[in-house]
Amino acid sequence: MHTFWAQNASQRAARSTVWNENKLAPTLVYGVCYNSGVYVAVGFYGIASSTNGTEWTNRRYNSGEFYYAVTYGAGVFVAVGDGGLITTSSDGSSWTIRSSGTSSNLYGVAYSSADTLFVAVGAGGIVFTSPDGTTWTSRTSG
Repeated sequence: MHTFWAQNASQRAARSTVWNENKLAPTLVYGVCYNSGVYVAVGFYGIASSTNGTEWTNRRYNSGEFYYAVTYGAGVFVAVGDGGLITTSSDGSSWTIRSSGTSSNLYGVAYSSADTLFVAVGAGGIVFTSPDGTTWTSRTSG
């Protein structure tokens, strides 16, 4: 279990400096995002979600999947990781593996609402884009 720290809503509202210790199954948590009442954390060994930031449920724990980043846009969470791994979820609970077309690690993912486009980047300067998180297209970088 990996330890991380979180504040609850009343602590944030009071601008508190009190942080609570929490346990989360994905060790080495690399990314976290929030949308519409759902937090999603990704890291080595999986994905976890929470509705309050303090109580977490493992979603893809011990799957052998290593994740480096997660984002939200266009109604979907997108997580990326080792070996070109891309998974998506509309609710943060149920996840689907998508094809990226690469075996290279993906280390970052972002969503642009202005462009309605996800961008995933990884080892060796690889770049992939997707309008919906489902279908990904390789792009030239550099």
